[in-house]
Amino acid sequence: MKFKEIEHKFLVDDQFDLDNFRRLITEKLTLVDSYKVEVVDTYYLLKGVKNFIYRHRYDSRSQQLTVKTFNCDNEDRTEVNLNLCQDLGNQSEAVAAFLNTLSVEWSGTIVKDVQVFYTDDCEIVYYSAK
Repeated sequence: MKFKEIEHKFLVDDQFDLDNFRRLITEKLTLVDSYKVEVVDTYYLLKGVKNFIYRHRYDSRSQQLTVKTFNCDNEDRTEVNLNLCQDLGNQSEAVAAFLNTLSVEWSGTIVKDVQVFYTDDCEIVYYSAK
C-alpha cells in the first residue's frame, strides 16, 4: 500500500551507548544517506475525529502536513504526507489556521534532535525529544 508505514520504536535509557549505536550502523549497513537535524513537530487532534492525528513538521530540510491513523497499533498504520513549500519558511501559523477550521480539540509541540540513517530499504532514526 502506497501510504502504509511500518514503524518500530524503542525507548532507551540514559545508559544507552549512542556512539556505539552510530558506529554499528555505519560499519554494518550500507548507507545511502545520513544527516542530523532539529525537527519541530506540532500535533493536532480534531473534534469528532478519533482515528487520525495530524502533524505539522518543520526542519531545515523539509516541511510537511501529515495525517496518520491513530489507534492501538501505531507500528502498522496509514500515513499520508503533503509536502509544503520550504521556500515560504515555517508555515505553522497557516497550518494551525487551516486545521482550526476543522475544530482542533488539542495541539502540542515536540522539538526533536534527530539523526537519520538511510539504507536502500530502511530508515533508522534516533532522536531525543523535548
